[in-house]
Amino acid sequence: MDSADSIAPLPVFRYHPDPIGTGSIAPSDKECRCCGRSRGYIYTLAPYAEEDIEEESICPWCIADGSAHRKFGAEFIDSEGIPDEVPEHVVEELVERTPGYAAWQAEEWRACCNDAAAFLGESRDAGPGRTTYVFECLHCRRRLLHVDFP
Repeated sequence: MDSADSIAPLPVFRYHPDPIGTGSIAPSDKECRCCGRSRGYIYTLAPYAEEDIEEESICPWCIADGSAHRKFGAEFIDSEGIPDEVPEHVVEELVERTPGYAAWQAEEWRACCNDAAAFLGESRDAGPGRTTYVFECLHCRRRLLHVDFP
């Protein structure tokens, strides 16, 4: 790993503010398939793309700046799970430049105040046999949930 790369701060994702805490991004010495660099962190999931792109092969910087989307057509969130009320430019930011999250079924993004909400992670008290994913409105701070079953 290049020492200059290792000290670079992680990109900020408006709609996924703590991707390390949620497990979508993890420390790694793996080389990014998009930029060819080992920068200390890697996206832990496989993006949606025509080409088969394995888990743990794209760095967060190539997600944030749209390089992975431009190079591979990679999408990190299924647009079908984004509510219709979300403006198109926000849908593009979510799909092309925001790390997704691992769900039992397809992820569903929550929205409030005519904007996408920020993904905060899994609830610790979801109950047996289900997982609850927590989102927060960036405007009114209302908590929104997505309950998922295996």
